[in-house]
Amino acid sequence: MVEILANPKKYDGKVVEIEGFLSLEHEGQAIYLNEDDYEFFNRKNGIYVIADISPEVKKECNLKHVRIIGKFQLELHTAKTDWNGWLITNHIFRKLSRDEMKNE
Repeated sequence: MVEILANPKKYDGKVVEIEGFLSLEHEGQAIYLNEDDYEFFNRKNGIYVIADISPEVKKECNLKHVRIIGKFQLELHTAKTDWNGWLITNHIFRKLSRDEMKNE
């Protein structure tokens, strides 16, 4: 994700895989570099997420560390935003914590 934030033009229109902290709140769907960036609404370290996912995946992944595979768009013609681009996806996977990995 750091590479995309630093060089967004390089990834425009490409399918990418990124990890970060996901918020699926109404009008605030974004993946952030980390949880602190979410807490302080740091759009500079965030990418807006447009996700076509099931309610179950949404519930499981909201406010969690995740891995997302999707198409990165630097701009969308219909929207103006302070975000560092858009990620269009239907592939979101929750990352397991160390404790969860130990219990598997």
